[in-house]
Amino acid sequence: MCTSCDENRIQPCIQRIESVILKTAFTFLCDSMSSGFFPQYQHVLHELGGDAYGIPRRTAFFLNPSPRKDDILYHLTGFTGSSAYGLMKRDGLFLYVDSRYTLQAKEECPECTVITCDNPLQELHNQCPTGTRLIVSPWTHSHFELSRYAETARMQGWTLIDDQHQALDSVIKKETIPSNSPIYAIPNTLSFQEKCRSVLTNQNQKYWLICSAADIAWLTNLRSSDHDYVPFFDGYLLITRNESSHQGGDFLGKLYTSMPRSIEGLDPNIQVHDFKSLNLLGHEQSTAPAAENPLDQDITYDPKKTPKGLVRRHWIADALEQIAKNRSIKNPWELSHITQAHILDGVALTQFLHWLSQIDDARLDQGLETEWSACKMLETFRQKHASYKGHSFPTISAMGTNSAMMHYTPSCLQSDPLTSGIYLVDSGGQYFYGTTDVTRTVWLGTDHPSKIWQQKYTAVLQGHIHLSSMIFPYGTTGCQLDTIARSFLWQKGWDYAHSTGHGVSCFGPVHEMPPIISARATHGNIQENMIFSVEPGYYRAGLGGIRLENLVRVMDHKKPVAKTQDAVPDAVQHTVQEENRLLYLKPLTLAPFDRRLMDVDALSYDHKLWLNQYHKQVYDALGSQLPEETRAWLYAQTRPL
Repeated sequence: MCTSCDENRIQPCIQRIESVILKTAFTFLCDSMSSGFFPQYQHVLHELGGDAYGIPRRTAFFLNPSPRKDDILYHLTGFTGSSAYGLMKRDGLFLYVDSRYTLQAKEECPECTVITCDNPLQELHNQCPTGTRLIVSPWTHSHFELSRYAETARMQGWTLIDDQHQALDSVIKKETIPSNSPIYAIPNTLSFQEKCRSVLTNQNQKYWLICSAADIAWLTNLRSSDHDYVPFFDGYLLITRNESSHQGGDFLGKLYTSMPRSIEGLDPNIQVHDFKSLNLLGHEQSTAPAAENPLDQDITYDPKKTPKGLVRRHWIADALEQIAKNRSIKNPWELSHITQAHILDGVALTQFLHWLSQIDDARLDQGLETEWSACKMLETFRQKHASYKGHSFPTISAMGTNSAMMHYTPSCLQSDPLTSGIYLVDSGGQYFYGTTDVTRTVWLGTDHPSKIWQQKYTAVLQGHIHLSSMIFPYGTTGCQLDTIARSFLWQKGWDYAHSTGHGVSCFGPVHEMPPIISARATHGNIQENMIFSVEPGYYRAGLGGIRLENLVRVMDHKKPVAKTQDAVPDAVQHTVQEENRLLYLKPLTLAPFDRRLMDVDALSYDHKLWLNQYHKQVYDALGSQLPEETRAWLYAQTRPL
């Protein structure tokens, strides 16, 4: 090797060679898996006396597991998307996905029969004829879900078999390694007591069992790193109404999780117990006498968020919907930290977008940068700040035709080179104490985008701006907002097969419902201080895709109340005030949109005004924190149209 060679040019070339080698090895591994692993799993059908095994992508703590970690569906199919349902039969594997994942599933899972649907249970009869013995795990299906399965089984003539001891898990995970990452408390303006009082309002109930990791984290203000992408831990929380006025608060909590592990800042009204003190997953005998087992109490539980394997006959079903509703409305402490997280993320993302713009045509032609190397570069920029704690989901880094797959994710084993053309990056970070999610689509190379690409990009941008700039009345639903973002695409005969937006938590899961901005979200009003994404898109197989995403905060729009209200009764006046209340959306995400892809002449005056104001906000918030060269680039990108 010549000592005069530029190391910055050589290293990406080495990475590209390594990627080709690894990709070849991966292909060979996949061929080996399809021929050898599937029969290994199939013996479970014989052992349990079943014909088919239904497998959701979910843990016993109501989280979607990250691929390659405790993920049965990934081991069976190779599918990396966040949402899917698998059906293993003696003659093959069936994978049920919604329309977001159709292209991705067919590409990732050539050995599977891919079926696109919104409700797998309604489609299973096509693969499970009368007489089918269907195996399901009572630990990855909720009590509500298995009640529906039982009803469907009666109609279809199936026999349901519980895999009570998770036989399929034991084949894939040879040895269970308990989580022992530290658990720590985050500061918050609302305590465990205050949150319990706000959601557990039925005075006739004494015990509640919370099984959702997201609900537990919100109630207790505790976080950990048992899972990738979400700062949560595996556990169940038993809450007891405290009938003694002389000790503790109104509510006492018993948190069951894997021990030992360090716990910092625990609320004094919460005690921590090892999983082994309960027969939670059917693998170990309880160390407590049966008469003292807390699960034998008259416990209230949410049937949609409690594994069927836990539920006792005498328990009390209650949807506990108030937990999710209260969690979706952020308090002042959360809003402050979420805002700060977006400034930090905006600095990192802007540096990344500047880096992309500097990749010259020669490097693109030689394939010296890849979708995977771009992922790593973006993470490098995010890691520069000490409060960054990792991705909030696997980064979608998609070049050209790959961008038509809405949730395509590259890896070091499978990654295409960056070339001239359309490139989509959808990513997010976890920061102390906020969560981000942002998508930008840009044009790489010095060649000017075609008019067709500009038209498609501009239609998506118009939908994004039109919704982001709306002022709408209190009581508006996500369904109503969804149509606003699609309107400019509909005018051209285009659409996209995913929701327009989803709620985002505070230092938690990047998908949190409510709210949801979707054609199916006909119930549940959009409320002040909710946070959700605005992400219209356009996708065409074989061509590419576009998505533009910001997170927004719902704000109260001050409107003078008519003087005539002074003369009406208080109850009527309150109703009139609610009817006259208006809301608007304030962008939290800070990153420029690609000017080269805009058809500026197609933008209305109001759309240009919104874009100019937004770009000014981006520059004012980020400019002083950027290196000089990046600041100059951002100034050019955010100048008024």
